[in-house]
Amino acid sequence: MKDIDINELLTLKLPLRFKNGRFRVLMMSDLHGGPGGSPQLYDAVEAMVAHTLPDLVVVDGDTSWATDEKSQKEYLATLTEPFEKRGIPWCHIFGNHDHGYMPNEVSETVFESFPHCVNKRGDPEITGVSNYVLPVMSGDGTKPVFNVWALDSGDNMREFRARWGLPEDFWPVMPNYIYEGRDYNSVSFDQQMWYWQASLALEKYAGARVPGIMIMHIPIPEFKTVALNREACGYRGNQGESVGCGELNTGLFATALQRGDIRGIYAGHDHFNDFSGTYCGIELGYDGGMDYDCYVCDEVRGARVFDIDENDPANYKTYLVKIRDIMGAKGDNKHLPHS
Repeated sequence: MKDIDINELLTLKLPLRFKNGRFRVLMMSDLHGGPGGSPQLYDAVEAMVAHTLPDLVVVDGDTSWATDEKSQKEYLATLTEPFEKRGIPWCHIFGNHDHGYMPNEVSETVFESFPHCVNKRGDPEITGVSNYVLPVMSGDGTKPVFNVWALDSGDNMREFRARWGLPEDFWPVMPNYIYEGRDYNSVSFDQQMWYWQASLALEKYAGARVPGIMIMHIPIPEFKTVALNREACGYRGNQGESVGCGELNTGLFATALQRGDIRGIYAGHDHFNDFSGTYCGIELGYDGGMDYDCYVCDEVRGARVFDIDENDPANYKTYLVKIRDIMGAKGDNKHLPHS
């Protein structure tokens, strides 16, 4: 892992700054689009962006099933038109279903080719591709006030086993499992070490610890802690399926808790879940998902908004916006060609 370069952390294709003391992030995931997909997806994305008018859009994984650079470019040109035509900076994070169509390293170059895409290829020496931080600068541009962290949660435990040279019989899912008995991957130690070092570098530059949110596609096991302790965690929202975390707890929550700058951890992945709650002072929440072509739920379909105040960034406001509330019945699923 290379040393942290603060100038590299702070340099983005487009600047992210508070305007009149405010900054809004829109997080959406699980679009599962591509050639032959439902045209409703594009209408829903347009409606969501027009309704929320964010300063940054985060597309949190399971974005595309395109199988080559040409079809990926064509699909993304339509998908991202609501951001691009308004000049809104946007970024993406890879999900588990982004791993099977073409190499993420190749796909990343297509994403980054769009004028308003501000994410960067993460350090190639650490696990995953979409590991980066987007500092939101003060209104005068002199210092980072809030950080949006992106981490690549990978695909499954076979990928984890290959990455770390573990034996063929390695398998963390036991008959009497702790969480949900799933084989999904998660954020590895080297990614956590990068986050820790980058967070320290940003604190040193800003002169104070910089609060932020952390976003990855696959939820971590502590999401289930919230689901099982609803009253104690201030649970709100809907749980329509089990928490799709992996069985191997890689310790990300404890790392964030010890570092002390992360105010919330957010995920996609589970299309029927949009709940959130607070555990040990950190909120854990879903965004609901925007899918029309995989397994879908008209009642849940939507996105998550973060409203951040420059004078009190640690106490941002976050809430869900549902497609039904914006589009009514026109936003319900009518087309399932890939079901």
